[in-house]
Amino acid sequence: MKSVWLGASKGEERENIRAEVLQAQKVLDKLKEIVYNMRNEKSTVTTTDYASPSWSHEQAHRNGYVDACDRIVSLLTLDPTN
Repeated sequence: MKSVWLGASKGEERENIRAEVLQAQKVLDKLKEIVYNMRNEKSTVTTTDYASPSWSHEQAHRNGYVDACDRIVSLLTLDPTN
């Protein structure tokens, strides 16, 4: 589990948050699947994407979107041993 889930919490509060996140693993796994599919839809580039004069800006936006999705998927990948 990434430390961002627990933030600055300490003691019992930290353990409660850890338990709640782990209990929600089914829902988080479904969300991870949804975000992963959203990422894959945006990462596909076709030759018509370059027809726009602002294709480089659109590509930069797409790359940022894919990066954000990758970060979210990483946060949603829980390892209860960490």
